[in-house]
Amino acid sequence: MKAPSLIPAGKRHLLYRALLLAVIVVLCWRLDSVFTQSPITHDARQNLRAGFNLNVWGVFSIEEPAAGEPSPDNYREPVVPAAAALFMRLHPAFSPNMDFEQAAGGSLCRQVKRVNIAWALLVLLGAAALAVELTRSTLAACLSCVLIWLVFLRNPEHADTLCTEIPTAAVMLWASLLLVISVRAGRVRLFLPAGALYGVLCLTKAVFLYLAPLAVLIVFFCCAPAARLKSVRAFACCAVFTAGIAVAAGPWMLRNYMQFGTSTLAQRGGTVLYGRMLRDTMTMDEAVSALYLWGPGAYKKLVKNSSLDRAPADFEEGGRGARLNRSSDSGFALMDEAAERAGRPEDAISFHSRSRAERARVIRRFASQGHANPELAADGYLKREARQWIVRHPVRHTLMSLLFAWRGMWCFYGGGLFTALNALCAAAFLGLAAYGPCAGRPRITAFIALPFLMLSFNAFFSHNLSRYSAPAIPHVLLSLCVLVCLFTQRFTRIDNTATRCRP
Repeated sequence: MKAPSLIPAGKRHLLYRALLLAVIVVLCWRLDSVFTQSPITHDARQNLRAGFNLNVWGVFSIEEPAAGEPSPDNYREPVVPAAAALFMRLHPAFSPNMDFEQAAGGSLCRQVKRVNIAWALLVLLGAAALAVELTRSTLAACLSCVLIWLVFLRNPEHADTLCTEIPTAAVMLWASLLLVISVRAGRVRLFLPAGALYGVLCLTKAVFLYLAPLAVLIVFFCCAPAARLKSVRAFACCAVFTAGIAVAAGPWMLRNYMQFGTSTLAQRGGTVLYGRMLRDTMTMDEAVSALYLWGPGAYKKLVKNSSLDRAPADFEEGGRGARLNRSSDSGFALMDEAAERAGRPEDAISFHSRSRAERARVIRRFASQGHANPELAADGYLKREARQWIVRHPVRHTLMSLLFAWRGMWCFYGGGLFTALNALCAAAFLGLAAYGPCAGRPRITAFIALPFLMLSFNAFFSHNLSRYSAPAIPHVLLSLCVLVCLFTQRFTRIDNTATRCRP
């Protein structure tokens, strides 16, 4: 006979939740040690510049004017720059007349990166809430938070900068949580905040705007099978969800349309799609080289001394995989940079530099023709060129998408055991993605939907750097917890209950 507990059940739940919260606070505190004085560069610098201009001038722009107010643009999504602007406005170390370079690489560089602590807190709280909602296990939530910190949040590539990976993960977790709760409760009005958070997700990562119709379709199929929901009500859930997206993302799209003549959330889609189209033309030898270059250390050890093995020289000029090498340390990096600046794609070696050089060439052509917005026109031109090529070569493009899915799969930070965990969690994620719809489990489908759509889109329409998959890491880790619950039949009981689950 089981001995009675000395602590009442209600108090145990409070104690477990207090311990979980303490773990989250400690992990966020530990994140501070990741931040350094290393300069904020590339895409992250553009986010910082947009936030700086928004804080100082009240203008959203990545322009770095020599003097005066910058011109507005829509080159980047607004959420991350807006959060940085709010952080700079509230932080006592930042003054309205500070120099931008102080934040980008000077004395205030480490300070501005601390905005990621707030985003990390949202990630961990969202992951914990989603784990408890799906598994009723505080232990699973605590373990998930620790693993998320180890393989994602502490990665300097995401934390020690101002990119969008951690913010996207945070918003996607909370949007998924609201979707799961809405599907479980079956209340139409709950889909409004779920849609609004999806709209914020679009403003964080513009790819989700293209995926919105598929997200609405998933909402319909999640709602329609439920016994207490008729198809008419499922349509109502979709309509309310769509209204939420419009409420959140609509004002920004209207702003872009009124100022630039386009309702797109960001301008970079054409260059990315064109670059992916170029990579679709790689040879079989280059595809094997890509498997090696983009694979984890375990794969490289496995294929050592075989026909799948590659040497560093293979990725230098004249090598079998030279066109795949976008590293600034390559022997032809300076040559590629010069080709980009000159707008001469024929002089570039890497696929990456060829696409950027082509963009520069097209921008100059539109500027010489007196076009009002040559950057926007160039983006549209590159997008059309890439789409036409993909339509003409659908089979090749689809097969190459498997290779790019391989590239994006290996996104966990660290090697060894973390590589094995990466593979195990990816298998669990794919298993749930198939099991949820096929087994008629709407909550599993709602949980997996957003990251699955994002990962599929990235594999199919981009060059899919591993960091593009990073926002899905919390979901991928949680998938393993959910799958364990399914095997133990615990999730079956939770999924069939109509009342809110308790941890």
